[in-house]
Amino acid sequence: MVKKNLDRPNFFDIYGTIGLKGYMQSKKIFLFVIILVVSLVILKVFLYNILSTSWAKKIQDQEEILALEKENAFLTEEILRLSSLSQIFSAAEKLGFQKPEAIVSLTPEISVALK
Repeated sequence: MVKKNLDRPNFFDIYGTIGLKGYMQSKKIFLFVIILVVSLVILKVFLYNILSTSWAKKIQDQEEILALEKENAFLTEEILRLSSLSQIFSAAEKLGFQKPEAIVSLTPEISVALK
């Protein structure tokens, strides 16, 4: 008579209903799930990396936009200051220009509205 070891169940006691084919199928499913989880973790890390770098680039671009807007406002004020009539008159005087005493016209004056 063959004596059974009651402490350790054998393979067919555990997988008696599914057999070896079912055991291999469950092993394939387990391996698939492990590969899927590892792939998703790698994808998650990759996407977080892309998001963090794109977020940093967006912040850098916004800072550059603000700096350009400040420079644009400064240059606009400078253009307005330099194109003012008093500035033009003072620059003309420094260059030696004089205000004419009499205006001479080559064509006769025509009134704007005819009667």
